[in-house]
Amino acid sequence: MSGAVRHRRHVHLHNYDTTMTFHQPSGITQGLPLLIDANWTPAQAWAVIELLDDLRDRLLAHYQLALAEWLAEDRQEHPDGPDDDLAGNDF
Repeated sequence: MSGAVRHRRHVHLHNYDTTMTFHQPSGITQGLPLLIDANWTPAQAWAVIELLDDLRDRLLAHYQLALAEWLAEDRQEHPDGPDDDLAGNDF
C-alpha cells in the first residue's frame, strides 16, 4: 500500500447517540454522508483499500503530466509554501 493516511476522529455523544466526524485529508468538512458497513471482515476492508490504491495509481498514470504542470503552476502562485488545497498530498 502506498503512504498511510491518518485520520483524526472525534466522537460526539448526543442523547446517547454516538456520531463520529472524520477530518478528511482533502479538508472537506461538508457534503453528502457516506455510510460504510461497520461489520466488514478484514478481507473486505483490504479489498476496498486495494481498489482505492489501484484507482489512485491509474489516475496518476493517466494525469501525471497534467498534475505536474498544475502543481508547478501552484508553486509559482504560492512560492511561500503549499496552498491549503494541496497540503498533505503526496503526488
